[in-house]
Amino acid sequence: MASPGRVPRKILVVDDHRDAREMLAALLEMEGHRVETASDGRQAVKLAVEATPDVALIDIGLPDQNGHVLAEYIRKNTDMRIIMLTAQSSLDSKVTAYRSGADLYLVKPVDFAELAAS
Repeated sequence: MASPGRVPRKILVVDDHRDAREMLAALLEMEGHRVETASDGRQAVKLAVEATPDVALIDIGLPDQNGHVLAEYIRKNTDMRIIMLTAQSSLDSKVTAYRSGADLYLVKPVDFAELAAS
């Protein structure tokens, strides 16, 4: 069931850690969103083009490519909102995320209330 006042969105969750990916997807689906998931950059690029999500939630530490590279590709080829997810809370990491095209930078574990508000 969608939260009152919230517009359901198509969301792409990209994270190589299965449990984190599935938990975040389940929480978003409970809020009424349609969710696609990818465990690596290659899958994410395919879904970004085919599924045309409104928002991409991207883990920076992916196995096949850096999440920043993925964000740059998405920013150049789509108009979706990009939220970077990471365990790194350094200023350098944050600056790099915004330079790669992120609209928002959240440190794991993600506060779901903060994510839902964005």
